[in-house]
Order: sequence, then C-alpha cells, then structure tokens
Amino acid sequence: PVAFMSMCWPEHHIYDKQRQICYSVRDNYETLAPAGNGLGKDFISALLALWFFCSRRPAKVVTTSVKADQLNDVLWGELRRFIETSKYELPIQFNHLKIRQKRPDGTLVGNAELVGQVINQGEALLGRHLPKLPGGIPTTLLILDECSGIETKVRESADTWTHRVLGIGNCYPCNNFFFQGVKAGDLKNPNGTNFLRKVIRITCEDSPNVQLARAQIAAGLEPTNEILIPGVIDYATVQQRRLMWDPVRQCIGLDAQFY
Repeated sequence: PVAFMSMCWPEHHIYDKQRQICYSVRDNYETLAPAGNGLGKDFISALLALWFFCSRRPAKVVTTSVKADQLNDVLWGELRRFIETSKYELPIQFNHLKIRQKRPDGTLVGNAELVGQVINQGEALLGRHLPKLPGGIPTTLLILDECSGIETKVRESADTWTHRVLGIGNCYPCNNFFFQGVKAGDLKNPNGTNFLRKVIRITCEDSPNVQLARAQIAAGLEPTNEILIPGVIDYATVQQRRLMWDPVRQCIGLDAQFY
C-alpha cells in the first residue's frame, strides 16, 4: 500500500501510525484503529480501499458508515480525490458509491466491486464471498468507518466472507465489538507471525506536526507551527482544544481513549 501511494500520488506523505495501519491491513486479519480528530482516518481508509481493490483480481471491498453523508462526503470524498489526482489512470470504472475493476480492453471484471453501504439499524453485511487467490492472497476487505456507532451483530454478519477487516473511528461511548476489541488489545495468530487482531491507537501526539513543535520546545525554541503533513492536526490546534474542550472531548478527540 505504501509503494502504491508513492507511485500514484508521489506528492502525498503518510506518517508512522498511518504506515502501521497500512501494513497491518496487508498482513493481519483484523485491524482496529481508535483515533482522535484530524489525524487522517479517512485518508488512510480511502487509500487502503483503492490499494486493495487495484492490487488483486477479482476483489471485493465494502466500505461502511452509520450515516450517508459521512460515507459519501468524507470517506468517498477522499476516494474520489485519489481517483481524480492519480498520476496513472487506475484500472477501474467509477460510479456513485460503486467502483468496478476494468481490464486493459475496457471490459469489466465479473464479481469484483468496491462499494459504499450505509449500515441501518439491524442491517447485515452478507453475500460478498470470494475465494482467496493462489498463495492465500486475500480478496475481500471490509472497512468499518465510525466504528463506535456500528452494532456488533453487523460486524459479525461479515465474518463468513471477510479476509481482512479495518475498523476505524473515534472512541465515542459504546460497548460494541470496537470497544471490546480495543480494550482486549492485540490477539496473536497461533498459526503464524501475524495477528488475528491488531490495535493501533492514533492520538494527537502522533501527528508529525505536533511532534515537530514538541521537539522545538524541548530544544528551547519557540514552536514554528510548521505543517509537515497537510490535513493532520497541528500543535496550535491541540493547545487550543486543551484549553477549550471539556475532559470528555479531550479524551475522545485528542487522546483516542474511551472516557
């Protein structure tokens, strides 16, 4: 996924926690990423959706969220920007909340799709089965956006077909699979070196923009508020929110913790 980004969007850079999420989705069955605000959750989710879909044939990727506008405007907004700005034309056909794989001759690959699906109360995620490719290469990916608002039974309904799962979102109050999985932590695969579940927490202190300011302060310098990674929270914003946000908002939005 990192090489895919470097090839198609060389102007973009990702930081260490985003990189960890990329490699975890590549290698591990389930990746849970509790994250604060302004830390590139949708950017990395969209990148992973496109990388997975374009790097194997056939493939099925399902992206979900609890609200239609969140899914269409935010996550799929990032997807559209990636598609429009790629240095190379991607082998896909794009439609509203649905992308198909396209062969060099223009024909479409059967049984392959990248879709956006809003999860309503009690709705299931069924019927996305695909066999793995030779060598055990996974062909199905489920991306659960705003995980705090998704019911456990929705997540469990996809267990019969998912080869890879990414659950990402803020730590809003809940007691679902996201909370329980984050609380339980990493779960090693007994049959290999990878994980059945890998938890990667992203806080405001993981932002390269904030880390630069911290390093400048430690060196006795005034923070320059330089932006190393555009779109990722900066030190001045963190300081403002520490002063203005109540403890609950800070816990969720800055520290990526369940209050």
